[in-house]
Amino acid sequence: MFLKIILLAMLIGGLLLTLAGLVFLGSGRIVGTDSMAPSLRAGDLVLLRPTGKMIKPGTVVTYDIQGELITHRVVEVVGDMLVTKGDNNQEVDPWPVSFSDVIGVPRVRIPYGGYLLEFTRSPAGFLLLIILPACWIIVIEARKIASSMRDSQAI
Repeated sequence: MFLKIILLAMLIGGLLLTLAGLVFLGSGRIVGTDSMAPSLRAGDLVLLRPTGKMIKPGTVVTYDIQGELITHRVVEVVGDMLVTKGDNNQEVDPWPVSFSDVIGVPRVRIPYGGYLLEFTRSPAGFLLLIILPACWIIVIEARKIASSMRDSQAI
């Protein structure tokens, strides 16, 4: 019984993570470094929301620099450019960030969720978290149906 609960929890967890990844595709990112520690750590899953109109110093933003997504805090706004810095970095970022490069601002942080999401996307993770628990549940339910059919025939 305990094993069934664990497998069911793994199945539901894997499905929810996969669904969350699909729902938030393009509006989330996996933090790759500890440059924003302790606020954000490597492996965290961050779900983003649109920035709205106001970006001011202190706002954490995710932006695109040459195809790389970076999440850092705005330390200064100079005209239509942002000066950013990771909380765990000593110096400000050496590149200016334009408002149009900003993808969004973090709204939800799921600690270590990025590692788990990446694992579910791998063949081993899909097998372990989706396929095996689903097969196990099908076998358990098939046994229940067979047992029920035997009991009804015995009557």
